[in-house]
Amino acid sequence: MAKIIVKLKEKTLHEIILSQDTVTTIGRDPSNSIHLVNPAVSRFHARICSAGGEFYIEDMGSSNGTLVNDKMVPLTTELSNKDKITIGKYTLIFVDQNLDYEDVKTDKSDETVFVRKTESPKKSGEDRKPAIPDQQSSKKQGLWEITSKEKILFLAALVLIGILLLFFFLGSDK
Repeated sequence: MAKIIVKLKEKTLHEIILSQDTVTTIGRDPSNSIHLVNPAVSRFHARICSAGGEFYIEDMGSSNGTLVNDKMVPLTTELSNKDKITIGKYTLIFVDQNLDYEDVKTDKSDETVFVRKTESPKKSGEDRKPAIPDQQSSKKQGLWEITSKEKILFLAALVLIGILLLFFFLGSDK
């Protein structure tokens, strides 16, 4: 079992238990599982999902990005015990409870973070899938998700191959 400890400066605000079968969403929109009130946090900033028993954080195209251990998350990053996630002015600590960790007491006074248990956001972020799908969904689909940029590159490569074949066959008639 794993959890996220939400901190503001040195003050612990909440502890959220992560589940293997649900997606934990993070953002400024109240429909997120972890609602962070800060202008530097996007409405649907990031999400934490699991695949193969491991947890991953995925930046949802946020304006200011997501940092894990002070490094920008390119898209998806596997989380390890005691990883420090920075979103806006908040620090989220990932704790794998199967490993040894230092227990942190939760301060019950909270003015800026609201926690709501939800499956996933029902707004603009709902159509995105994790970059690393779980084993069951990848077996059902049979394919990995392809981004629009990858589709454009693939089509451009096909057109280039077609042009090269055309020149090859036209040039071989001489």
